[in-house]
Amino acid sequence: MTENLSHQALIDPLITGSPKRGSGLSRLLWYCIANLGFGTFYAVNNAALPLWLQHYTRNAIILSLMAGTHACEGIIIQPIVGAVSDRLRTRMGRRRPFLLVAVPISAILFLIAPYAAHLPPHYRLIAICACILISTTAFNVAQDPYQALLSDIAKPDERGRASGLSQALLLIGQAIILIAPLPVTQRIQAVGLIMLVTTGLTCWKTPEAPHLEMQRRVSAWQTIGHALRSLGTLKQTRLYLIAFVFYGIGTAAIVPNMTMFIQYITHCSDALAQNLFLVLVVSALAFSLPSGFLTDRIGEKPMLIAGIVCILVAAVWGLFLKTIPEIEGVLVLAGLGTAMQNSSAYPMLIRLVPHSEIGVFTGLASAADALVMPGTLAWVGWLINRSHHGYRIIFDVCVLGTLAAAACIALISSRKADHEIGAAIEQNRALGFEGATE
Repeated sequence: MTENLSHQALIDPLITGSPKRGSGLSRLLWYCIANLGFGTFYAVNNAALPLWLQHYTRNAIILSLMAGTHACEGIIIQPIVGAVSDRLRTRMGRRRPFLLVAVPISAILFLIAPYAAHLPPHYRLIAICACILISTTAFNVAQDPYQALLSDIAKPDERGRASGLSQALLLIGQAIILIAPLPVTQRIQAVGLIMLVTTGLTCWKTPEAPHLEMQRRVSAWQTIGHALRSLGTLKQTRLYLIAFVFYGIGTAAIVPNMTMFIQYITHCSDALAQNLFLVLVVSALAFSLPSGFLTDRIGEKPMLIAGIVCILVAAVWGLFLKTIPEIEGVLVLAGLGTAMQNSSAYPMLIRLVPHSEIGVFTGLASAADALVMPGTLAWVGWLINRSHHGYRIIFDVCVLGTLAAAACIALISSRKADHEIGAAIEQNRALGFEGATE
């Protein structure tokens, strides 16, 4: 019990230390506004870009990789950025500088990407892919510090609903950009403008709580190395990361290829494929807030397992899809699972690691999710190119990945996690790696 109290002692000052941040729903809402813009990024990246890029290449490997660049790059970028954000001390805070620098870079590249399509044929595809790669790299730099900010501003019993609200706005952003009666190129440019506005509002209205001074300065690489060594003690965190390696395999096969699969099965237009993808978004949106409140009520682990199982069942159903109504049913079930997973996954991670290291472990979680992404995307693209099953093969991969992920999450014990966190905090103190002094 003493170990858990020490862990909580690091959290409370960060949440209650600033009287200027507002309280209750308004405090969380201003934080979540940035996710509205991030949602437009995800929607275009996952649903619109593959359909746009197929006008310049029909290679399924290239299409899959370009639609999944955000996750692929996270293997390297997220842990480094998370570690730096844990140790950064500026007048603007430790998370907001990443948003204020990286989001404008990502937005500008989205604004200019459509113009690359007017270049000579030999350079066109290369220029488009370069814009996508650099833009998603900048987005990755901003995303994990933004997510880690949640642990600083939300109390432990608020994190489920805060995640649910954040994901609801992210899905609203996806719905807005998919519904908008715009050509694909204008949708891509609209993403840049929306991200600039929503991120600016979050940074303006969500000042960070004061952070105590570190006992000694350490580099990002030292922080990452220490966090990796800590996984020897944080066994429940290790199980969580392994689970999201498997989960990453499953979702990497599905998400970037969903609109292409819909066209493969139904032979529909680009517009109808994106509208059907919207069913997934709207379904996840409808369940986001209820899932967030239910997470705070029943706990993160049961909700996370239930969400992954819903996605598993949807993937099994996907093996036999033939008609548009069946596709809509699968997407509704997958949306429910996505909402449950989104509202519980990050709050669960927060409970499994020392608060002073939340940034670096957030990055490691993103890296775990993305670890196998490039290989999975290339492998799935190769299978699509070579298999007579075509795009239906993505559901086979998803079934295997989500089944293994659910099994790993089921093995996690919150009671063991509390003791492991206490031991890790004591190790931090002994080595001088504490995020703050008491």
